[in-house]
Amino acid sequence: MGKMTELLAAVSDSAGIPVILFDGSQCVEKFNFFALRPEIIYKLLWPLSESVKGLPMYYTITPEYMLCGAVRISTDESYVLLGPATSFQCSLEQARKTLEQSGQSPALANELMKWLHAMPLCTIKRFMSVLNLLNRLLNKTEEEAVCVAYTPIDAPQTFTEPEQSNQHIHRRSTMNVQKMIESCVEHGKADELEDILRRLPSMGLNFVNFAKDAIRSFKNNFILAVPLISQTAIKGGLNHETAEELSESYIRQVEHYDSYPAIFHYMKQMMLDFTRRVARVRMPETSSIIVKRICYYLNARVKEKVPMSELSGHFNLHRSYICRHFKEHTGKTIMDYFNEIKIAEAKYLLKTTDITLAQLAYNLSFSSQNYFQAVFKKYAGYTPKEYRLLN
Repeated sequence: MGKMTELLAAVSDSAGIPVILFDGSQCVEKFNFFALRPEIIYKLLWPLSESVKGLPMYYTITPEYMLCGAVRISTDESYVLLGPATSFQCSLEQARKTLEQSGQSPALANELMKWLHAMPLCTIKRFMSVLNLLNRLLNKTEEEAVCVAYTPIDAPQTFTEPEQSNQHIHRRSTMNVQKMIESCVEHGKADELEDILRRLPSMGLNFVNFAKDAIRSFKNNFILAVPLISQTAIKGGLNHETAEELSESYIRQVEHYDSYPAIFHYMKQMMLDFTRRVARVRMPETSSIIVKRICYYLNARVKEKVPMSELSGHFNLHRSYICRHFKEHTGKTIMDYFNEIKIAEAKYLLKTTDITLAQLAYNLSFSSQNYFQAVFKKYAGYTPKEYRLLN
């Protein structure tokens, strides 16, 4: 246990996030608590531990946007609770509500707020990195963290194992749907994902367990879903920079929605957006590392002009060799491939925005609107205007 506590202390100190080590139902060690009484955090994190017994790694967000996570240690009954952490300065009112949601006295709000202000701010991305690091160090595995909803419940004096119930079966079904969604995103199967999302109500499944503030709770679940979908899309081949830009945009924009139907629709749009982008950048079936690198390079520059001289110089290969090698392995020229992904991007923008054809041609670095329309019809079978009307 000595080496483990040293490891947890090092991670907690470097990340600035509290950590509690539990052995069964007993608190073994706590790190980064300063002057705060640990039972305050114990009660705050209890719903996370109680509601998902058996999962190897999971995370949640409270209605007041506190990030919490847990990693179960595979070799015994112990587990590590990580958090809370926050990406903004907590107000006194938020501290009060956080305490109320965990069944504690609002009179402790000043103590909790001062403690939170003493810790460095932590983004969702950074929190997930620390959670993944803990899992790698403790379990030597690359598990995917499961996102769970935060449902406030009264914390008992000790941790006890809950009996199997319908709620447990429901969670298992929810996890199966989550895996189906992740598979669709990773492999760019937009049509299949649309069908799953369309059938969610008939499956009796939702993305959220509503807390006191239902809309805030649903927004928080949306915010948690974005990095999970983003990482899955990156596994499917989406450029890291593109995925991060999309994530930041969706997390900002969801704050403008104030109803369940609007947020749920926006969540579906977010998932389908990532999935369709993965579909556009899926690598050709090839064993050639050179071809894969060329495809990644072009996908990252889909809105730019990339002349053959640039490709030749970047990869330090002769132009004729690159062209011949690419066609031998894909059955198409580099220009055909580049135009295909440009037109796929154009299709998405035509379906989801009101962008003009002139602006679209300019954004995708076509020399003129007429040339863009000609290329679009060649690869899509319709003119851009016809495509927009049909979709």
